[in-house]
Amino acid sequence: MGVHYHIETDGEVYLVERHGRLTFPDDLADVPFQVTERFSYPALPGETVVVCRPHLDKHPLDWVYKDSVPEREDVAIIVRKAINVSLPRCVVGLALLRDGEDGKEVLMVRSTRGMTAGMWNIPGGFIEFNEHPEEALRREGKEELGVDIAVGDFIGVYSELFDKPGHTHHLYGFMYTATTEATTFHPDPDEIAEVRWFGLDAAIEVTRNPFAIQAFRALVRTRRRSA
Repeated sequence: MGVHYHIETDGEVYLVERHGRLTFPDDLADVPFQVTERFSYPALPGETVVVCRPHLDKHPLDWVYKDSVPEREDVAIIVRKAINVSLPRCVVGLALLRDGEDGKEVLMVRSTRGMTAGMWNIPGGFIEFNEHPEEALRREGKEELGVDIAVGDFIGVYSELFDKPGHTHHLYGFMYTATTEATTFHPDPDEIAEVRWFGLDAAIEVTRNPFAIQAFRALVRTRRRSA
């Protein structure tokens, strides 16, 4: 198994030349400064990337700007993969709430495809290029549920590293409450197999989405404080 050290500061990446390509160092003994190892992940089969924070006296002038990596032909594949992984993706989730017999209920959807196929999840999805999170919420409400929603309170933004075989991604999840005047839903069958109302405690138990779990727990805490 190969180990590669991804050392970055302020969008600049430390690379070394090996076999005519710019790549990550594979031995910290050859790095001319101290680093702190933060975490590691499998970037390619048999290849592990260790993400490091450097300790420098001044900002480097000869490192590679990470945004230039995709357009350079002299950069190794492992670097291209790692830089892609390091660019966060942003998603939104809407906690559509209503008053139930035992307190607040939240609408959950069961997905038909994607990473959450067959699972109960919070409605939402990826934020598109140059799209505000609240705009994305309204779009996702229309696309997934077939209704117009009103954006409510901002619950929080959460960060997770998702690992799947061959895929590692860093996601930020922007979670909001929402309401709607609609009484029936028209979910997109290409995305949503079923919609159902759950109490907040039950919703925490049925979902595997860490963003939804954290948002629901925050709503439960708020409910208990106001009780």
